[in-house]
Amino acid sequence: MKRPRIADHSSERRLKRERAFGNAATCLVCLAVFLCGTKAGMLYDRMPATEMRAWLDAVAAPLSAVLVSLALLLWAVTDSRSAALRLDWHGVAGLTAVILVAWSALRVIGTPNLLSGLVALGLLALAVGIAVIVGAASRSPWVLASVLLGLLAVGLLLSVIGLREYLMEWRVGNPGWRVFAGFAVPNFLAGLFVTVLPVSAALFLSVRDRLSTLAVGFLLVLQTLTMLLTQSRLGVAALVIGGIAFLAGAVWSGALKGTVARRAWVLSVVIVAAGIVGAGPVVRRLQASKDQSYSARFRVMTWQGARRIVTERPLLGTGTGSFDTVYPRYSIVGYTQHAHNSFLQWACDTGLPGLIFLVLGIVAACIVGMSALRAPLREDWPLGDERLLTAGLLAGVVGAMAHNVFDSDLYVPANAVVLAATCGSLVALGRRASIAGGHSAKGRSLIIPRVLWAPLTAIVGLTLLVGAGRLFLARTRTVSAANALASQDVIGALDAFGSAARLNPLDPEPHLAMAAIHDRLNEADPARAELLRAVRVAPGGKTYYRLGRYLISAGEPAEAVKYLEKAREADPHRLRALLALADAYRASGRSEDADRVYREMIVLHQGPVGQIRAVPEVPDWEYGIAYAAIAETRINSRHHAEAVPMLQSAENVLGELWRVRNDTLVRLRVPEEAMREAVARYEWVLTQLPPCLRRTGANREADEAQRRLQEFREEHARETGAASGETP
Repeated sequence: MKRPRIADHSSERRLKRERAFGNAATCLVCLAVFLCGTKAGMLYDRMPATEMRAWLDAVAAPLSAVLVSLALLLWAVTDSRSAALRLDWHGVAGLTAVILVAWSALRVIGTPNLLSGLVALGLLALAVGIAVIVGAASRSPWVLASVLLGLLAVGLLLSVIGLREYLMEWRVGNPGWRVFAGFAVPNFLAGLFVTVLPVSAALFLSVRDRLSTLAVGFLLVLQTLTMLLTQSRLGVAALVIGGIAFLAGAVWSGALKGTVARRAWVLSVVIVAAGIVGAGPVVRRLQASKDQSYSARFRVMTWQGARRIVTERPLLGTGTGSFDTVYPRYSIVGYTQHAHNSFLQWACDTGLPGLIFLVLGIVAACIVGMSALRAPLREDWPLGDERLLTAGLLAGVVGAMAHNVFDSDLYVPANAVVLAATCGSLVALGRRASIAGGHSAKGRSLIIPRVLWAPLTAIVGLTLLVGAGRLFLARTRTVSAANALASQDVIGALDAFGSAARLNPLDPEPHLAMAAIHDRLNEADPARAELLRAVRVAPGGKTYYRLGRYLISAGEPAEAVKYLEKAREADPHRLRALLALADAYRASGRSEDADRVYREMIVLHQGPVGQIRAVPEVPDWEYGIAYAAIAETRINSRHHAEAVPMLQSAENVLGELWRVRNDTLVRLRVPEEAMREAVARYEWVLTQLPPCLRRTGANREADEAQRRLQEFREEHARETGAASGETP
């Protein structure tokens, strides 16, 4: 007689508990991907303290990191399994992710900007944590499907925001507007759509019922229109590359037949129709050969400067997150905050080993996912055909890799987390295919006991939680301070900025903001103290420049020269710092040194730095001030013939700014104080040019210059009267 089988109820309860907590961790990750993907489109460590912004926009990235750190802690505490590191591509993907984080953490040591290094490391840990947790979600198909739906939700919300933004600009007569949707630049938004659009296309082909097909088709139209309205030429090119990869994967999987093939034709018609509707701005931008030439030449020359960094520091790089600090000393064109190439910038920061680990991890995830292309269909999958979704995810990664060759998308939290979720989904689908095919136990494995991996994961989670939590609180206080400042609550603003500085002691921005407040209140000693704290916290071009400007206004030009020279050394092309240095020299009685600085600026303007700019739509008005200063020196010495070409060059530069002064992009990038200074100097140039021309016998040119002066004054009077509510 057989003995009755006794069920192990404790093991069954433990398994259910682990699965529940694992699903909860993945849900936290889904929320983080949605939040970060829609609200964290700015570069990772840039938040000027006095800049007004919505609270969620300011805290999206650190809040997402908090959610992922909680997910890592849940995973480490509740999962009782040992980790099996197999000698296959799945093992390579996991191992390179761990090594990449460890190597980047080591390269934070010695980085010239510790805050940027730690924030960049936190962003990497956030992305890797998302990829790892999503990759481990293969046991629960519904949870994994929720990750994919989260990616589609990111695309949907950004499409709605972007199209609303475009319609608002179109209504005020600006049909050439490039959509931002909260991102730092439209190119980054395009890079995100390059990753998400193929997944949407795959879901359109994969879903079964008609209502879902119509809903996803409508989503595809919205995303395609928004993608085109970014007017990113390279984004469209990368999307085409991703589309070719999607077609190849779908054909190879064998899923592109029957009803799916007919839907593919419908998909082609939908995309072409949306492209025809939204292609106008892209075509107009392609026809703008000047802007196109600017963009291509600027990227190539930026890569040349970045390559010099890699050549000098090939093994160790300059430190995690250090590109923005180090690159100005190597640049041969105008200022840029990123290298316009994620892989090149990562090599600059972490050396060639860091680049190898990064690329190898992404490639390994793709290879793991490719095994799901030919996997048998499983009835437990809720979103149609897994093979098509796998092809869409692969196409998203391929397109993103192509786009990252031309833009530093991986340094944008939104793009980084979306790509990480995509790679993690590929790993999860590959694991499901491996289990379905009975290959999960093949090959040699290195078993890592829970007693080793769980504490390490918990340490990473706790570290990320503490760091992201402090940054979250600091940015919350910074938003409160900016709001208080806008409502004229000076005491509240100082208190909130002080709290932000204590919560994030490596950030100079609260100190700079408090210094500006104390300066407006004529509190000299506190203003100087805050500026000195900012310099100690983050010695660099910006903090040296701000301290130097303050010392000039405080009547200490000789001391200002010392700090402004340091600002020029840190960033030789920081135009505002060069103008301030010339002012300090003049105030110190060193006119020849001031003229030398102005002449250096003119040389910069006539070379690649001045002629090839990151944003050609916004003129660098500082060069006009330099031309005008040299002209003023020539006029004072009665060398009017020599002053004329300087005045004409100043008029060209400052006049260009005057003509585009009302453009939205110009208003965003040129502060009101700088605009007032440039306009006042422009009027001075127009006033001086006619008499100088007459003294050289150019009477006809003088009459034309006088006419331009009169037109400017009339236009300026109308604007001034309209702003004050008076009739000119």
